[in-house]
Amino acid sequence: MKFTFVTLRVSDMEKSLLFYHKLLGMPILEQFTNKFGERITMLGQKDVPHIELIEKKSDPPLYTGISIGFEVENAQEMIQKVKKTFDCIPVGPISPDPSLRFFFIKDPDGYQVQLLENISVT
Repeated sequence: MKFTFVTLRVSDMEKSLLFYHKLLGMPILEQFTNKFGERITMLGQKDVPHIELIEKKSDPPLYTGISIGFEVENAQEMIQKVKKTFDCIPVGPISPDPSLRFFFIKDPDGYQVQLLENISVT
């Protein structure tokens, strides 16, 4: 398992970019709009954990607040391990493209954890 990102739901992408990019100096790695019409910006350095900003647009949003992301080899297997110990109901799989799928689970305090699995596309 590899810690890869922290997602922050933001109300105004421009103000958030002013803070994180302009003032704090975090480089922009990528910007795009997802299938829900939400603007997404990845900030930080390549090949190390980064910050993902998602501008709240969907109603209700797919998830809210803070989400911690981990890349795993097998998301289904990891969910089964978590379910054996904690009462957790996963949300997903969500697959924004054929090479990626992820699930959301909650930790014991209710924080959202995203399990991200890269899928080899042949």
